[in-house]
Amino acid sequence: MASEAGDKKLLNNFSKLIELVSVLVLSCCWMATVHAQSPSPSQSPCPSPTDAAVSPSKNAATSGDDTYLREGLKSMADDSRTLTGWCLAMIAASVLAIASTSYFRPAGRWTRSIYLLFIPGWILIGLSIFNGNAISRRYTAVAFTRKREVLLEIGNSMNHEFSNQLTFLHVGLAVFSAWLLLYIVWWVFGNTPASE
Repeated sequence: MASEAGDKKLLNNFSKLIELVSVLVLSCCWMATVHAQSPSPSQSPCPSPTDAAVSPSKNAATSGDDTYLREGLKSMADDSRTLTGWCLAMIAASVLAIASTSYFRPAGRWTRSIYLLFIPGWILIGLSIFNGNAISRRYTAVAFTRKREVLLEIGNSMNHEFSNQLTFLHVGLAVFSAWLLLYIVWWVFGNTPASE
């Protein structure tokens, strides 16, 4: 009977581990999909703010029409908003991983120290959210200007902040992936876990 109860508990904990791995894999797949779907500047019919600043298109130079530029900025703000949502979901999932009591935790102090990886992960994800917030504020400023030079300046700043947002998100995701890898190595090769 004790063996059956232990087997059920082990199976339950294994399913929780599979859930954690699934969330991480889905997040990585989503990031790859978003990155693959974003067109490069050479393929895009709408120039990025950086391209427009370096070499404005003939259409924009002759007509003064900023429609493409505004659409590009809107698209960047929308993508940034989506990334911010995923950042918040990752923070919530990591807090849930710590607070959850339905899986095995390491008994040793040194083994539990892998949870310290959450701190730099949270900081990096927080910096990604910070840059996303800056993009949202700059996009709001787009509605209040009609000068092309100001739009280009806002666009260049948004480009820089979007690049920072992606970088911090990717590095934060790498930190959480390192935690998951260490957790799986401990789970497979470590001593008998103590259930909590």
